[in-house]
Amino acid sequence: MSDLQLTTGNMVPARFSSNQVNYDYAALFGQCSYNLYKKYILSLTGRRDGSSRWSKGNRYGNFASINGSWVFGENSFFKDWRWLKLGKLRFSWGTVGNDQIPDYQYARSYANVSAGGQQGLQPTSLYNPGLKWELYRNEELALDLGFLENKLGFSAVAYRTWSANQLVESRLAGQAGEPGIFNDLPIKVQNEGLELVVRANLGRPGSFRWGSSLSLTIPRNKLVSYPGLANSSNATTYVEGKSLSVSKGFHYTGVNDTTGLYTFEDRHKDGVYDYKDFIPSKSRDPRCYGAWSNNFSYRQWQLDLVFSFNFQNGYDPLVLLDEQNLPGAGAPAPSQLSNGPIEWLHRWQKPGDHSSRQRLTSMLGTPAAETLNRYITSDAAVIDASYGRLKTVSLSWQLPEKKSKDRKLKGLQIYIRGHDILTITHYPVTDPETQNPNVLPLSKSWQAGFTITF
Repeated sequence: MSDLQLTTGNMVPARFSSNQVNYDYAALFGQCSYNLYKKYILSLTGRRDGSSRWSKGNRYGNFASINGSWVFGENSFFKDWRWLKLGKLRFSWGTVGNDQIPDYQYARSYANVSAGGQQGLQPTSLYNPGLKWELYRNEELALDLGFLENKLGFSAVAYRTWSANQLVESRLAGQAGEPGIFNDLPIKVQNEGLELVVRANLGRPGSFRWGSSLSLTIPRNKLVSYPGLANSSNATTYVEGKSLSVSKGFHYTGVNDTTGLYTFEDRHKDGVYDYKDFIPSKSRDPRCYGAWSNNFSYRQWQLDLVFSFNFQNGYDPLVLLDEQNLPGAGAPAPSQLSNGPIEWLHRWQKPGDHSSRQRLTSMLGTPAAETLNRYITSDAAVIDASYGRLKTVSLSWQLPEKKSKDRKLKGLQIYIRGHDILTITHYPVTDPETQNPNVLPLSKSWQAGFTITF
């Protein structure tokens, strides 16, 4: 392994072996709680964290949180509501620090290199002592309800998390000797959402019983502010007021029936396609997602079913294959000994063809190659990736307790289980959950067996 040298200001360089990284983290915290009549609960927490990933003047940060709850179901006014078993309103607010960046980013560091028999030093990070904690603020408001002796339950949680200073790696010019440098920028990113859960437990022990839980999460992500974004290296990567998954690119308008080439909107009608024609893409964040779990039991039989769903946009795997210069429709690349997606067969081949894939080309610098490059950076890359999935199926039978004792057993269970049994989606080529055509999708599996307890 090569050696690493760190320098700070005009100090003498200190040598460290690059196969050893020193990372120290320390925290001191305290908590104070108050409970009044088991109805009003308040908790205060304060902490001081230290990390070696910052320079000496910025290594420590102070963070705090407060949370409380009001169990209003215990108040005398609600005691007469016999159908209400639980009523609880809770809130929380707090700050937390983040130091998840590579080590020694605040210092100048070098690594030994050799070329042509000559030894030298190569910079691996630049002097940057101003780095400090990334700060997150968290807010949450929740309501918990229980009805009919808690046979029915409902929970609603509204949350918001936002950061005041983001640790962002900014790109640098080649003359700097490093591709980028981490900076604390006054960028505000906000994550908020609503989580809803409905639970039900119906039936009696020894007879038919049904337990069900339905959860739904509606998340939202937004880049609230980014001072100087238009003049930064991220000008075409992020859009203020939009999700972080939104980027800028050309607006795709289909395949020309006559030329067989991808076409795009020329917003300035000047015949030149450049960044001035870019528009924001669609968000690739989930619009909503959740799961529906069910447990059915009757005497010794038990059936468990879990469904999951996700309504979202995703990155088109066909565009990803083109971006990686794999031999897709319109991609100038060498041949490969494997099968491609069936969608490649639906390419344009002659004038009058109506296709979603442009004509093939084997040459760089051709009109087809140029339009392919625009296609990769256009809004055509974002498509619907929603799906519904039967996640788990489990059927089991338990030997009755009396018969188990007669056979001197504590228990006997026979079962069959399946995972990722069925997926309903229009997403092409690969799994909509992984969205990567270069990896195997989730596999369907079945398992059968028995368990004996002596």
